[in-house]
Amino acid sequence: MPGGVELLTYKRDRSITLVCMENNRYRVLERGFEDREIFVDSAHASLVLKILIKREFPRSRKVRLIRFSSPQELQRSRQRINT
Repeated sequence: MPGGVELLTYKRDRSITLVCMENNRYRVLERGFEDREIFVDSAHASLVLKILIKREFPRSRKVRLIRFSSPQELQRSRQRINT
């Protein structure tokens, strides 16, 4: 079963999700300023994450990190915090 991590802004309105797959591959989901899905290998994962974090979380001081063991957990509803 693939697992992974989800990075969310404090307001939970933008996210980057990293799902582990077989053969040292990752599925990266970006939801926020841009919505896209990228497949990368482990050698390029850190570079892609660095670029996405700068784009999605440009001024964020607080980022939520959620670990999950199954991609079905990503289907949960998120409570957004309005400020």
